[in-house]
Amino acid sequence: RDPRLAPKGAVFGTPEYMAPEQARGEDAQASSDLYALGILFYEMVTGRLPFRSSDRDELLEMQRTAPAPDPRKLRPELPEGARAIILKLLEKDSAKRFRDGHHLLEELKSVQRALPSTPWDLRMSEAPVGPPPPPPAPTPGVVEWSRRAANFLRATARAYPNGRAPEKVQQSADRMWELAARASRLEGELASHSRKLEAIEKRGRALRAEIGRKVE
Repeated sequence: RDPRLAPKGAVFGTPEYMAPEQARGEDAQASSDLYALGILFYEMVTGRLPFRSSDRDELLEMQRTAPAPDPRKLRPELPEGARAIILKLLEKDSAKRFRDGHHLLEELKSVQRALPSTPWDLRMSEAPVGPPPPPPAPTPGVVEWSRRAANFLRATARAYPNGRAPEKVQQSADRMWELAARASRLEGELASHSRKLEAIEKRGRALRAEIGRKVE
């Protein structure tokens, strides 16, 4: 910066991506670019900036003093290695950031090698991540019992056309139909939950792939 063009301590630049030393009016360094890269990484992973304010002075103060937020609070599935890289890039003390871009690249490669060849496991369970099971086929028993209940009701109506079937016979018919209807509803709910689970798994796979591409 030419000192003839601006007074000492003047702050120039985009405050959302400005390193703490720049926010203090100091000259930008190589580590300042790494800090800005850390903000970009955070934004790519979480979809939002780590420091946000509509007031420029407040935003600059946050860049100078506010601790970097943990990206895992917004993306719990983020691998620990990727989280550590982002937080190291966002260190307020420039000496605590990566020494240079080469060291950052080596750390990124190390994290990439630790990931499986497919999008990483969310580690929510010990079971390997795979395609979701298909929705269960309609249970033959439900269909069969519904048919039997309908046949029983028709037989009862034919045997007692005046509608005066014995109480126990009528109770049995009503109970059979009630159970068949309940089983049918449960089957429908199960199919609905299976579809929802499949949709969640699909979004999870897409999210893992997206984060994997961005880290890569």
